[in-house]
Amino acid sequence: MTFSSLLDDKFGELADECLVGGVTKLSEYVANPGDVFSCVISRNLQGNAGDSHVNKADVKGVDADGQNVMAVATETVNFTDLPPTIDLAFAPRIVVVLQIKNTSIEDVQLAGLTLFDQNVLEADLVDDGFTFRNVGGVYNEVAYPACQLNQTIQYAGSGSDTYLCAFVIDFVAGLDDVSAVNFDANAGNAVVATVKDEQGNMVSGNVTVQLVTQE
Repeated sequence: MTFSSLLDDKFGELADECLVGGVTKLSEYVANPGDVFSCVISRNLQGNAGDSHVNKADVKGVDADGQNVMAVATETVNFTDLPPTIDLAFAPRIVVVLQIKNTSIEDVQLAGLTLFDQNVLEADLVDDGFTFRNVGGVYNEVAYPACQLNQTIQYAGSGSDTYLCAFVIDFVAGLDDVSAVNFDANAGNAVVATVKDEQGNMVSGNVTVQLVTQE
């Protein structure tokens, strides 16, 4: 027996999409007496709860004697009401606010800034589970700019001897082991700021650190 058509009233002619055994098109398949075979054709359906989708398929062919054969089948898909589902992941952000006060008698420039030996003045730094971003930030409803390399901090008592800036640490949403990431602001050399004077002399020191976790 050979088959000439598999016509679905909703999706049209499917004889070439019906792959018998996942290999042979129904339109090219020859069935022997007693054969049992099938194929899988997938379609996406949309509907509201309580709706139903009904379609009819007609298969036509010719047997070994040249007689036309056909069969008809219908199928109904009912749409049921299912509650929505979500997957929630927490992604904290730490805002690090830096206060650098020039206590010398001449102007200095910001020459370097590191957090746990990572240079935060460069492009975004991606580490295991988090990213340093020198983009500024908001703490206690006050906005602070990003930290700028070569930012001038004037001499002590000038009225502009204190420089405030901020960068952020973004964690990956759903970080599995947050206990492995330990940001201790009191650790030695946790945050190191380096400044230089006009003669190129450099000095490094600890700065005031404020940490806040945000959603």
